[in-house]
Amino acid sequence: MAKMVLDMYLLSLVVIITYIIVKIDPIKLVKGFIPSYTFYYRASDLRITQNNPNGGENTTNVTHGEENFKKEIQDTKLYDSESFTNVSGFGFYNAFILKTENGTYDVENAQFFINDNDSFNFIISSFSKNKTPGLLNPGLYTYTITGGSGIFANKIGSVVFDVKQSGVRKVSVYI
Repeated sequence: MAKMVLDMYLLSLVVIITYIIVKIDPIKLVKGFIPSYTFYYRASDLRITQNNPNGGENTTNVTHGEENFKKEIQDTKLYDSESFTNVSGFGFYNAFILKTENGTYDVENAQFFINDNDSFNFIISSFSKNKTPGLLNPGLYTYTITGGSGIFANKIGSVVFDVKQSGVRKVSVYI
């Protein structure tokens, strides 16, 4: 009788494990915890070109109430480690920044290029009272991949920024 109970227990355990493997797909589950790509860059690495809404660089149009609005084009090299020696891609941001008495609104269309054929897009949207316009405050931020080319075409994923006090950005990409 004890052997039959043990056999039923083992059979139940095999059925549960099989169900987990088929339905949950542990490989996909574990893959979600390991980034497909990791990049690093420093806030000081960003090259910033400011434009006003009329297209002129580094100007302010006070007469049309646009003194609190600016458009920035930002680009940076993406490195494969915190040693900042090997370039593994390039990041581009098209930033729209509006400063109000309540704080700074920042919306950025971002595109990261891994090589000539592979790139992905995401949108950064933030509001902060104490934010440097165009830069993320220290903290952890998650954004959704909205499109891509090459290996990123039709991929679903996210981009996680870990912004340190030192200005170092660790960017983890999950697809």
